[in-house]
Amino acid sequence: MTTNQQNFERWFKVPLQALYKDPDAGFIILMITLPLLERYLRQRSGVGHRELRGSSFYSELLKLFPCIPDESAAMDFWEVYRHGLLHQASGKLVSRRAGNFEEVSIHNDDARPMIAFGYGSKGRIFQVHSVMFSKHVIANIEADFASFEAPLSPENPLSTVAVTRGTSGVYRP
Repeated sequence: MTTNQQNFERWFKVPLQALYKDPDAGFIILMITLPLLERYLRQRSGVGHRELRGSSFYSELLKLFPCIPDESAAMDFWEVYRHGLLHQASGKLVSRRAGNFEEVSIHNDDARPMIAFGYGSKGRIFQVHSVMFSKHVIANIEADFASFEAPLSPENPLSTVAVTRGTSGVYRP
């Protein structure tokens, strides 16, 4: 196992596993998992650090999550969850592209699907099982760690040097 893989496990996988046990940690789980997924999908799609519009990024998202019905829904999913949670610590109820959502939710009910997309009486609905989603992302990254290491994003190298106890890492070119 490489240093990058060891750090990924120590800094992301193990802390996430601890959070999976907390039924109230769904927001935090997704706030950690979504940037990991973004890094991975940017590399898989060849986008690197470029803008996502009109890119193969969403095709890669659909391959990883075939339960999302189409590219339009993939774009909405990304805006609602990734942009909502990481910019405002909340799911977005309005998509610039698609308008209003009736419900955007995070749950931990194992009887429900990992991602559900549908329609209610007042609009579209997105539901995400945070733990299933995160475990799926982590497993895919581990299976293709070379992509996660981000050769297409040299300005965002992985932190690889743990200097002292309590220091998460040092970024060095």
